[in-house]
Amino acid sequence: MNADGWIRILRRWEWLIVVALSITHVALAFAATRSKSIAYDELLHITGGVTAWQRHDYRLLPANGNLPQRVCGLPVVVMGCRLPPANDRAWRESYDAIVVDQFFFESGNDPLTMLTAARASSSLWSLMLCLVVW
Repeated sequence: MNADGWIRILRRWEWLIVVALSITHVALAFAATRSKSIAYDELLHITGGVTAWQRHDYRLLPANGNLPQRVCGLPVVVMGCRLPPANDRAWRESYDAIVVDQFFFESGNDPLTMLTAARASSSLWSLMLCLVVW
């Protein structure tokens, strides 16, 4: 079979190939993060996204851009997780490490569920980018 024949076959099955690769991509991306430890700034990204959504405040980690933080923070916002009080000294003076610690470990939120939801959101965002490229 010549190259044109293979191209016709691939185009006929293109949607199936794209769906299979997309499902594989998301499954591998999410499965790979389930057993990994927390990256040093991962909790800061999530907290920054939540503060952007809930308080329209961008002081936590302003250098990395707002979109990735919002993508990670959206499922945490939907879950109803509570931020530390806005009148707290660490929040007012933007001590990011303290605010992150309070948000994840002292506010009654479930840190593992928050982290898993944020990582799943990143995996789905990655899927959408793959589909846009396709």
